[in-house]
Amino acid sequence: MIEEKVKKYCEKHGFIDPVELLVGLTNGVDLRKLNAVYSWVMEFEEEFDEEAEPDAIDWFELKELIKNEAKYSNVSSAESQSAQRTLIQYQHPKKKSVDVKTNLTTTTGVTPLTASEIRRFKRKFDNLV
Repeated sequence: MIEEKVKKYCEKHGFIDPVELLVGLTNGVDLRKLNAVYSWVMEFEEEFDEEAEPDAIDWFELKELIKNEAKYSNVSSAESQSAQRTLIQYQHPKKKSVDVKTNLTTTTGVTPLTASEIRRFKRKFDNLV
């Protein structure tokens, strides 16, 4: 099934599951783009102890990032609406209509069943039930 293939591909390459990504975008959050503040804190905790406090220069840099950033990038309402439409189509795909064209040269109508055809149909139908 295609959903399983997409999920395996996402896991293999470290991508966000499309449904999760689209739900995030629908809610106004882009899960692909981590904010600089969040990234800075994670890098600081990796480099130093989790309980360590930033020095004056680090604190100044962090304050500037906090003033200008949030955890995730903002998503415009147009992107959010587009994600909603895509999510709905992804989860509930449209059925394609098929046009059937025939080239009938004869204009024969439908003929009624004969008595023997009715008995044969009844016999076969009764055996199914």
